[in-house]
Amino acid sequence: MKTRFLTNKYLLLQLINYKTRVLGENYVTISELNRFNNYLQKEFNNKNLDVVISNELNNEDFLIYNGIIESKNSINLDFLPTDILNIISDNNLITNFLIELEKEKIVKLEKVKTLSKQYKL
Repeated sequence: MKTRFLTNKYLLLQLINYKTRVLGENYVTISELNRFNNYLQKEFNNKNLDVVISNELNNEDFLIYNGIIESKNSINLDFLPTDILNIISDNNLITNFLIELEKEKIVKLEKVKTLSKQYKL
């Protein structure tokens, strides 16, 4: 099978669209994007798809400032191969990713809370 390269701007657009529709947030942090890239790369690998995600963000399509990324333009993703589009458009997959992310934040906050009580910070 031939390796296919997928720019992360398409993943970013899917994540921004999802967060806007479901959470009312029209942005993604750089950290979220990097983690989402890794999350989807694992999914491609699990499905035995020879897909490599590459970094390619530009100022034409995105507004990037202080670690926040917003979309300037809407891009049609229908040109993507169906197997790739099905994965990056999977609402359950995106939901699970965001749940994992929020759970990790809660664990970190609980540790801070415990340390604050312990050391009276």
